[in-house]
Amino acid sequence: MQGYSPLDILQFAIAGFKLESTSSLKDIVAGGGILSMLKVSTVVIVSTAFAGIFAGTRTLDFIEVYLNKARSRGDLFLGTTIIGILSAAFGCTQTIAILLTHQLVEEKYRKEGLDNYQLAVDLENTAVVISPLIPWNIAGLVPATILSVNSDFIPYAFYLYLIPLFNLIQMKLAKAPHKNLHS
Repeated sequence: MQGYSPLDILQFAIAGFKLESTSSLKDIVAGGGILSMLKVSTVVIVSTAFAGIFAGTRTLDFIEVYLNKARSRGDLFLGTTIIGILSAAFGCTQTIAILLTHQLVEEKYRKEGLDNYQLAVDLENTAVVISPLIPWNIAGLVPATILSVNSDFIPYAFYLYLIPLFNLIQMKLAKAPHKNLHS
């Protein structure tokens, strides 16, 4: 507590901590508090509500119709990527992007004889790594908020967009349809 009163500590918890202006650490040891994370908390609450609505009403079932048109492993991965991007954008959290993408592609993967391991790898190579590239998605918003930066970090996060891109290129160059995908 370092000499601070309980009221000071409560204020720090709500508004964040600030050192006296004479301290050489004032720029380093500053920030935090509930108010600084209010925007992030609001996004989490709203996006969780949306995920529940989408799952309960089966509003997104029409996407499965388009996914069923996939004729190759590359087409299936591209469809998973697009669904991952849309889920990350509309769901606003990485968790919801993963859950919605999984919910929408799981049946197609099973029909094509792809195991849960391959589905998990594809989800990781799409929904997981793409989510931080959406500026309002919690996966990118929280680290940006903590580091006091805006979405200008996205062009430098090349690893996050190169993973799905290289996977897609590799699958498209293979040009071999999956054993169960129709030619």
